[in-house]
Amino acid sequence: MAGALDDLVVVESGPGWAIAMCGRLLAELGATVIKIEPPEGDPLRRDPPLHADGIGQRFHIAAAGKRSLAIDPGSASDRARVRRLAGVADIVLTGHPEDAPRDLEGAAHRDDAIVCRLTPLGLEPAPPWGAGTDGVMQGVAGIMATTGFADDEPRRAGSNLADGVAALYAAIGILAALHHRDATGAGQSLDLAVRDCVMTYLLLWLPRYFMTGKAPERQGNRHLSSVPWNSYPTRDGWIMVCTSTDDQWYRMCELLERPDLGRGSRFELLTGRMPEADFIDRLVARWTRDRTAAEAIEILEERGIPAGAIRTLGEVLRNPHSAARRVAIEIPDHEGGSVLTAGPLAKMSLTPGTIDRCAPRLDQDRSDIDALLPQWESRGRARPQEPTLASALGDVTVVESGVFGAGPFAGKLLAELGARVVKLESPTGDGMRHYQPRYGATSYPFHLYNAGKASLAADLKSDSGRDEALRALERADVYIENLGPGVVDRLGLGHAALQARNPGLVYCSVSGYGRSGPYAGRRAYDTVIQGESGIMSLTGGTGRPTKIGVSAADLLGPTFACVAILAALHYRSRHGAGQVVDASMFDVCVWTTQTMWPEAASGDGSAAPDRSDLRRPGGTYPAADGAVSIGVETDAQRRDLAALVGFEPAAGQPADPSIEPGSRLDRAAAAWTRSRPVATVVRLCQGVGVPAGRVCSIAEVMTDPRTAEREMLVRTRDADGQPLILTGSPFKLSRTPGRIAARGPLLDERKPAAGRPAAALAAGESPVIAPLPPAAAPAESAQPRPRTASMTLAGGGA
Repeated sequence: MAGALDDLVVVESGPGWAIAMCGRLLAELGATVIKIEPPEGDPLRRDPPLHADGIGQRFHIAAAGKRSLAIDPGSASDRARVRRLAGVADIVLTGHPEDAPRDLEGAAHRDDAIVCRLTPLGLEPAPPWGAGTDGVMQGVAGIMATTGFADDEPRRAGSNLADGVAALYAAIGILAALHHRDATGAGQSLDLAVRDCVMTYLLLWLPRYFMTGKAPERQGNRHLSSVPWNSYPTRDGWIMVCTSTDDQWYRMCELLERPDLGRGSRFELLTGRMPEADFIDRLVARWTRDRTAAEAIEILEERGIPAGAIRTLGEVLRNPHSAARRVAIEIPDHEGGSVLTAGPLAKMSLTPGTIDRCAPRLDQDRSDIDALLPQWESRGRARPQEPTLASALGDVTVVESGVFGAGPFAGKLLAELGARVVKLESPTGDGMRHYQPRYGATSYPFHLYNAGKASLAADLKSDSGRDEALRALERADVYIENLGPGVVDRLGLGHAALQARNPGLVYCSVSGYGRSGPYAGRRAYDTVIQGESGIMSLTGGTGRPTKIGVSAADLLGPTFACVAILAALHYRSRHGAGQVVDASMFDVCVWTTQTMWPEAASGDGSAAPDRSDLRRPGGTYPAADGAVSIGVETDAQRRDLAALVGFEPAAGQPADPSIEPGSRLDRAAAAWTRSRPVATVVRLCQGVGVPAGRVCSIAEVMTDPRTAEREMLVRTRDADGQPLILTGSPFKLSRTPGRIAARGPLLDERKPAAGRPAAALAAGESPVIAPLPPAAAPAESAQPRPRTASMTLAGGGA
């Protein structure tokens, strides 16, 4: 079966999971991905546990579907080979320039090549330091500040969230540049920073900070603006229960046998429930404790109340839905057996993702690459010309039936890359329009998820409203919906109906569990998916299950959707056909946990909650003036850290290779950091190449000089002319950089807000907005959502 990217040659060179995960995505979409390795091989090849064929199990996950070429920088023939690859590659994916063969830089001088450099802090302007693991980047980007309970220290997310987000953004940036090249013949470079990418996931934590200078406290497993929404104990484990509407609360009251707390009571509206969250949580917990997790979930689901189990990663990898979705698969290894790897994320109707070969042996593909080089060199190329597109996706029109977070975020990413995005809404609007805090007459979170879009209000239950929506979709290139399985079909906007009118349409459905599998059709909000995907058990370890503070599932699903949409557009540019994209929040969340799969597949899937990446020492350490995150990925980094902290191993013993918490080197590192300021610890660690960074608060992230240098906060104005701060675009493309064009649209505002793109905040400028008059100040809790709407939420979530 054809792959969406099967005409492309990708050269991948550089260490780290983010680069590896991005290359792996491009390989499953059909590209020929050549992994350039040093003569000794990628460090992950030797990372335990080893598979029966002698290759590290994590390398089998990171490199399945790729080809290996070992390059000796002292060999003239190898250097010539790299120069030839630089001359034919469509895409070069790398990190710091010193991490790649010098001769690969030739690709950056070609007019038609796409070169993505993915680094912790970006390359321009020159960063203060350069080594960063997933745990370190979670700390510096503010993810840890949002994760955990108010009475705990900040926690690292159990999944490799920073690496996963950066890998997805790199793929989006690369494929947006590819779309521009398909139209114009012109390539470009992408300077992508992991920190920039992860910052954009702070969305719901930023409005109160922007308006008051104070960010919300960590919420544990609660929602910032819904009650009840929490984890609750059962007879045999934990479940998540999430209500987002008043009607769901009334049904909950019936289950609790407390109808007096529903209609007509002070708890009737969400504004009355928010201050009483503790009382309500006790009532719900009393009900769940009398039932097994399965019993409670079945009862809640029957009444339309989203709920899900909090599972260990081992349970997730073995459950029937994961099997049906091929989230984790066994493929043939080099010894006649099989090996575990990640299944293809891309569920696409014409060009589904495919992984049909395990990770290669070192230098396995040298002869094949040499044989293919003349063929690649003889390919005809589009002649570079003066670009006719001012933005990467300037010729793309997107119609989005997106509600709350999961659908709208995909449209927002495409809009900042230049697509014209029309938000199709009910006459009462997307429910997020009613989120708190409000800024003037508008929800601040709505602006963050919907910047740069237009709005088309249409009652899809009426003939006239449906006809108007269909006319818009006949002219669209992409349709995104997260209304839930069956809803769009009932509204007349299902794929079968639209394909007849627009055969080239790329139709993307974003949902909690996907369009197939035993869980398809279940109601799913962000925290339910975090629990069902194993993330909460990994983040909480053996203590309380803990969600990632940001809406990780709500954001990861639509982020991946953009990767698949852009791959489908590339396929359409060659073959003319549109197709269906099935983007599952569950699939992508499990995908971000893959560094822990080797242990989870053979155990119960638990993991220490504070370990950084895969090794000790690593994690969060106390310093004299805050906390610091240190990550160790290689034996060389471990030795360097041991020397730095003055650790002396016992006679005849190695420098403590233990991965267990509390190892002697770990304790020595903690004692060393405790007596020094964070800045000193970071400077000394980075000076010897050991990844380290400050565990930053929201305020520290927003006011860090790097945030201004990379233009990651921008100032625009709302519909009343008041200043409005939004997050900037991480897509630093050399020809067509991502832009935040304007605020979110007013309801039925059919053209995006006029004016120049939002301006970046200058270094030293405060991102805190002067408060509005008291009448417009933010309330302490969310307003109720409208009780009636023409489009109802059945999947995805807030």
